[in-house]
Amino acid sequence: MDPDNIEKNVDLDYLLGNVQKARAAKRISQVINESETIDSVSFPCVSPPKKEEVAIVLDYLPYGRAPESKSSKKQPLVQGVGEACFFLMEMTPKEGVVPAVGARVYIGTGERDVIDHVNRRIKYHQLSNAAKQRLYLEIRRGFLFTHQ
Repeated sequence: MDPDNIEKNVDLDYLLGNVQKARAAKRISQVINESETIDSVSFPCVSPPKKEEVAIVLDYLPYGRAPESKSSKKQPLVQGVGEACFFLMEMTPKEGVVPAVGARVYIGTGERDVIDHVNRRIKYHQLSNAAKQRLYLEIRRGFLFTHQ
């Protein structure tokens, strides 16, 4: 699959699966080249972790999701994608922090600079239009990096 010919209407689940398979295949080839035993090797995302450590910011919504929340107390939201297994998620930034779109942010268990907490995992249709467009770019960039 040539990354330059990927169309926007490609099924994202299929594309995400291919990225994960490509990473696993790359790791397998490293094992073969380094003469390690397969039993001693960890394969990222073959059995996905429960949590991501780093996310890429896809969109910053300063007033939250307008159509869904009817609460008068609207809080800023960040939509992002996990870097390891491409989990889509909704996060709350720390007060007074405006994350840059495309930035890598730490969301693991340690001290976080940008994100206060991860609210939930979300589905593709719950992303904003800007986040959907950015997701396409980030997946394509990740796909290119795994094939170099």
